[in-house]
Amino acid sequence: MSAYWDDGDQYFRVKKLGEGGEGRAVLHQGRRSGFLVVVKDTISSHGTYLANEARMLRELPKYDRIIRTFAYYRTAPTTGKGQLFLEYCDVGDLQSVISRFTSTRDRIPSAFINHVFIQLSEAVAFLHTGWDRQRRTHYDHWTAVLHRDIKPMNILLRWSGTAYPDVVLADFGCACREREAVELAVTPGWRAPELRRKHPVICRQNDIWSIGAVIQYLATYHLAEISHPDFPRMYHP
Repeated sequence: MSAYWDDGDQYFRVKKLGEGGEGRAVLHQGRRSGFLVVVKDTISSHGTYLANEARMLRELPKYDRIIRTFAYYRTAPTTGKGQLFLEYCDVGDLQSVISRFTSTRDRIPSAFINHVFIQLSEAVAFLHTGWDRQRRTHYDHWTAVLHRDIKPMNILLRWSGTAYPDVVLADFGCACREREAVELAVTPGWRAPELRRKHPVICRQNDIWSIGAVIQYLATYHLAEISHPDFPRMYHP
């Protein structure tokens, strides 16, 4: 069986992986190649987030810490609805790992938490600066990309024969170039302090704070708390 995406293959449904307010993710397999691929499509009346995700991922160079996209097809050009074909990460998402540990009241190993911190930081450093640590390459004329929705459900894991699975940052529906950032897009509960103000500040630091929030959640199973006395007054959900 081929280990690569084949645009000419026919892909049949295997199982649903998840569903949210904007769309669903379904695992498909190539009839000829056997290649597994995730198909995301929209279930809302418009496909703005999926179309944006497809655009952002197409613009980014290939990088192992970023979800790989294979194809995007518009199924309703007037509304922007479509289907996005993405790589399948066989371990699932980070939230499922957390759920397994909390169900048995066990603590996540600190070595794994450190592993997630390093590789998630590499993903965000690539988006912000264009620095590919694995190839030791820096892309010239790079415009920073803000992910804007970093949380355990958007962090995938794939086995690669190492002690711990690779960390893969996914779900770029809210992502944008730094110069294009004009609207809030972060999931409530995962917002950085500067996004909770009356006049939010959208910047790279939002993503960096989210990395810390994810790591704290892995270590304590609690979301980061905003303790500065001004934040409750400035927060307008």
